[in-house]
Amino acid sequence: MSRDLDKDVDLVHDDFEAGLIPYRYRLTSRQVLIQMLRNSVYHGIESKDERKRAGKNSKGRIEISSFKHNGSFGFRLIDDGRGIQVDKLRKKAMESGKWSEAEIRSWSDQEAAEIIFQTGISTLESVNLVAGRGVGMDLVKEKIESIGGEVNLHFEKGQRCEFVISMPLREEAQPEYMVEEQLSV
Repeated sequence: MSRDLDKDVDLVHDDFEAGLIPYRYRLTSRQVLIQMLRNSVYHGIESKDERKRAGKNSKGRIEISSFKHNGSFGFRLIDDGRGIQVDKLRKKAMESGKWSEAEIRSWSDQEAAEIIFQTGISTLESVNLVAGRGVGMDLVKEKIESIGGEVNLHFEKGQRCEFVISMPLREEAQPEYMVEEQLSV
């Protein structure tokens, strides 16, 4: 994808241990990571020329790491791209009609950035095969929250974007039919 977009990107995953992913979260983790990587390459990492103009290395960097902490498993994705384009998101929020102009103007940059998790909001001007539909990060958040997890977003305009995804490690209860079968043996 980065080649198709004429972007140089290093994917650093030295601190990502796939073996830490609990079995029940493997498919969800895979789907979420794919979506987040696509977003980082497409929306976050700038073109080589844009990066040079911004005084950055022409090659972008995406880092993925995993962790277990206080009863949760998770992963972190950080890119050194443009960060969240808050002004574009505010403009798209206005165009959507979902919020009043006064409400949008009252948002902090963090609140404005959080609308990337709303269906139908994208900073792209046109839709293509990879991006621009405003469907993606809303599904990431929905999937993670449906299993009791969290998605946290941190960014610096023009410098970086970081997503921290955490999922609970609690033991899931066995379905009743499994308990009955075990007792009858």
